[in-house]
Parts: sequence; structure tokens; C-alpha cells
Amino acid sequence: MLRCALLGTGRQANRLVDAIEAAGSKVMALYSRNIKDGERFAKDKNLSADLIISDDLDSILAHKDCDAAVISTPDFLHYEHARMALKSGKHVFLEKPLATNYDHGRELLALAEENKLLLAIDYHLRWSFALQYIQRLCEEGYFGSIQKVQLKWGWSPIK
Repeated sequence: MLRCALLGTGRQANRLVDAIEAAGSKVMALYSRNIKDGERFAKDKNLSADLIISDDLDSILAHKDCDAAVISTPDFLHYEHARMALKSGKHVFLEKPLATNYDHGRELLALAEENKLLLAIDYHLRWSFALQYIQRLCEEGYFGSIQKVQLKWGWSPIK
């Protein structure tokens, strides 16, 4: 089970909590710039009563029971938050974009590689032309009665 610190309580964080729990993992700590928002979010998502909620990011990232940081904060904070998480020894799952400029993105990739940590970017593809086309083919019955779908999408690492 992956033990996660969730950074942010916005709209995407709602979806990420569902994904974390569906994967059999657990949100152990929650960072919110506003404690009351964090408490409301935790209550609405029915998160564990022993969840640590803080507006102090350093204390959240120092939490020894967290293996990974799931970052769902505004884009302009991605670099800073991901960098802090990686330097704290946490694997990072980050809402896109990785960073708001190329040099920061390269730095995060290097930091993850140096520390042998996973840095993953959530890039949902629901508006992708290719996936919309596949959806249309499914709806038109092109594939017949679908029993199972397995997709793998990826890119080679940047060198």
C-alpha cells in the first residue's frame, strides 16, 4: 500500500483521492493553505480520522509514514512543491504540467533520477483526438461486444 501526502484540496484533488483509494493506497497527510478548507475537504471525502492536516508543507513532507506526495496545487507551485517533495525523499505524482518552464522541468527530472525516486505526471487524455475516435468506434459497434479494454500509453524518458 502506498501511503500518500496529498498537496492541495482543489477540484483535481477530489478525483485524485478517489484514484488513490481505488488503487488500495491511503492518504495519510493533507496540505492545504487554509486549514478550514483542508478539514472540510477531508470530511467531504470521508478521509481517515487520524489524517494529519496542515498548512505547513515542510511538516507534511517530513511525515515519516508517507511514501509519496500527490501534488494537486496551482501550476505555478508545481516546481516548488515537487522539488521540496523530492528533496524530502518522497516519490512524486504531479498533476500536469511538470513545471512552467523547461529548466525547472529538467531540474525535477534530474533530482528524481539522482535520488532514485519516481516522478510521474498525470496527463489525462479525455480530449485526445485518438481517444475520442476510439470512443466513437465503440459507440458505433465497430468492435462488437466489448468484454475488456486494456490500454498502454507512454513515452520514452527524456535523455
